[in-house]
Amino acid sequence: GIYHCPHLPERKCSCRKPAPGMLRRAARELGLDLSASFMVGDRERDVRAGLAAGCRAILLGGGPAPEGVGRAGDLPAAVDRILGPGERG
Repeated sequence: GIYHCPHLPERKCSCRKPAPGMLRRAARELGLDLSASFMVGDRERDVRAGLAAGCRAILLGGGPAPEGVGRAGDLPAAVDRILGPGERG
């Protein structure tokens, strides 16, 4: 699925990150277990949305990460962190 928030930031809706609305909607529609899922993002608001939805979170790139968030330099490194090194096919 592809999900996006069509609202302006001033609206303070439940689907604009860091609110978890989009992730919860995806979980309902796709039958996902958010506690067994990862939110990988390159911005703090991405990983905060994941944490608010009950996911584990990985922040890409440099800079400080919120407490409870893993770090990875790039997407392949995040995949290795999730699956373990050498587990990608």
